Amino acid sequence: MKLQTIEEVVGQIQKSKVGTHDVLLKNPSDFHLESAGPEGYKLRLEGKAYKVGPIGMTSICRLLRMPKDYFDRFPRPEEFVEHAQTLLPRVCKDGVLVRLNGELRGVVPSNYRIFDDDQALSFIGDLAHRWLPHIRGVAVTSDRWDRSCYRILFGDSALAKDEIYPVVNFSNSEIGFSPLSMDAGTFRLVCLNGSMRPVSRGQRFRWNHTGDWQEKIDDLTAFLRCQARVASETAEAIRRAVDRVLPSGAEEIQRLNAARWITRSFSKEAQKALAPTDRTTKYDVFNAITNAAQGLRLPERLKTEAVAHAYLLSRN
Repeated sequence: MKLQTIEEVVGQIQKSKVGTHDVLLKNPSDFHLESAGPEGYKLRLEGKAYKVGPIGMTSICRLLRMPKDYFDRFPRPEEFVEHAQTLLPRVCKDGVLVRLNGELRGVVPSNYRIFDDDQALSFIGDLAHRWLPHIRGVAVTSDRWDRSCYRILFGDSALAKDEIYPVVNFSNSEIGFSPLSMDAGTFRLVCLNGSMRPVSRGQRFRWNHTGDWQEKIDDLTAFLRCQARVASETAEAIRRAVDRVLPSGAEEIQRLNAARWITRSFSKEAQKALAPTDRTTKYDVFNAITNAAQGLRLPERLKTEAVAHAYLLSRN
């Protein structure tokens, strides 16, 4: 896999955002949702009709704490419109911020602080160049505006014969689905496997897009400054895992399932991902778990990658 520079990724994000704009509605009653028949729903705003796609619908339902799956199959769309128009002024008394890009991207409370992927990655990149050794580039795991994930690789590979680097995982949502967060982890270039360091074993940075971002800079700097030490500990764990030969990789994965580290269905996928070899190591099992995790939705993938990293660091 060819890594991209931080500047290249920022440029791609900015190109994808051409035509997007935000509208602040100080009066939430100005949010006019309408039924569009078989096409679903549309938002009437600024004299235009904007399509409300699945992500836009999810955004409205999350904001109003309404079950989207229920309204997806609800027989009367007009009732959903009525619920939304009634509840929105109650939930967002101070107004709403509507994010548009030809259609409704999402809707968030008026106190939501915009810090989109291009802005955040550019800012974080500047600090990373200052505090992390040898920035190698960025691997893009997801560039969706609802849930994104970028991995900044730095330092040296833990192994001479396999390119597995320490990373800072940066994830975000531009429509409030998740906070802006950063975790430490690893990334293996040959198969795009990633892992995330468990929160209990290291620092994590999170910001919920509320309050003053400038007040979080010291916390972000502290997080980045400690990553060289964290990367050294992880590299040692990887080398131990390579030397740890297991009686059976499949049995090891089954043991993790029995210990409720992973689900039964996922354990089957992880066993399929085991590389065929006469000598299975703990590192092979770690790679099988992170490889199988690529088939999961992003939130589940990141959780599973944290499990994989916890297994890597474990002494058993």
